[in-house]
Order: sequence, then C-alpha cells, then structure tokens
Amino acid sequence: MGDRHEKKIILTGLLELTEQGRNILSNAIEEYNTGSVKDFISHKISAMFAMVGICESFFRSSADIRDHVEDLFQLEEDWNKFLDRVDMSLKCDNNQSSVQLGDKMPGHITLTVARSGRLVKLGDYTGKGQMLLLVLLRHFA
Repeated sequence: MGDRHEKKIILTGLLELTEQGRNILSNAIEEYNTGSVKDFISHKISAMFAMVGICESFFRSSADIRDHVEDLFQLEEDWNKFLDRVDMSLKCDNNQSSVQLGDKMPGHITLTVARSGRLVKLGDYTGKGQMLLLVLLRHFA
C-alpha cells in the first residue's frame, strides 16, 4: 500500500510540475509574441525563473521520479525550442558574443545574480583556490 501511495504522490507532483511549467511557458510565449524582443529580455523573461523553484520543490518532495516523466521531457523540449527562437531573434538584434564550451571567461564580465538581481563581477567568484560551479542561464540579463 505504501508503494501505491508513493506513486500517487509522485504522479500528482509530476502533473502539477508539468502544468505549472506549461503555464509559465505559455505566458512567456504570449509576452514574447506581443512585445519587442528587447522588452521581453529586459523585463519579462525573469518570470521563467519561477520554474527553478517549482522544480526544486518537486524533486525534494519525491523519493523516486524515474517513472512517468515523458510530459516533463516534452516540456523541457518545448522550453528549449522557445528559448532557441528567442536566441535567433537576439542574433538579428544584437551583436553580443556568445560563450562556447571550454571558453575562458574574463573576470570583468558582469553577471546578474538570478535570485537577488544583484550585479557582480565574475572575478568576485574566481581565483580563490576553490572550484566554481557556475550556471549560466541563457540571456537572462
């Protein structure tokens, strides 16, 4: 009986996660389609950060999430396709360089802390004799 109850909890959580993610993505697509790319990037794309907290809560509350994840994978694929579309728009509107895997990044690059909005320099986190795991969320500046 415990196994069945656990599966029901996981399935309910997965359905809620996917539904909330789809709502966030739908709202982002609508905002993107009705305004300028620059306005979307500057003011509206940050609403997509809500998905980070939703995923964190889901994964912390579920012990076994190996089954029934096709909807979540589809959401991930749709999410990435949308951001690829935004990327393509930016390439037309913007002359920013992109970072490739293995590139070294100079310490003077300004980054935005996603949770607080605080601006920091990459160099503030490097050269301290520790390993740094840096997650760069595409064009969320």
